[in-house]
Amino acid sequence: MVTTVNTDITVERVQAAVEAILNVLGEPATEQQKQAIEAFHSGDGATIKRLSLLNLTDNYLKCLGYLVSAPKLTPNTDTILAESARSAAEHAKDVVLATLGTELGNAFI
Repeated sequence: MVTTVNTDITVERVQAAVEAILNVLGEPATEQQKQAIEAFHSGDGATIKRLSLLNLTDNYLKCLGYLVSAPKLTPNTDTILAESARSAAEHAKDVVLATLGTELGNAFI
């Protein structure tokens, strides 16, 4: 259990958080996700946000839409990282459910 919280936001801490979130997010599966991760790595937030807007149910894109703003180190950085992490977790859940659905379907065919 953590008893103290370090509230210092540094570039290094944010980068470590971004990397952890990207690890959970995993590899892109759709063309839109591939475009978004390329845009993320080039710092093109406008493209990511547009892709997220046009694909409202895609948690991978939602995560990147938040995450692209994290390195700016604003007072909202904690919230941005939290929402990114939640979206990455939802994406991981979506992937697992889709995989299980396919496997269960195959078991009953």
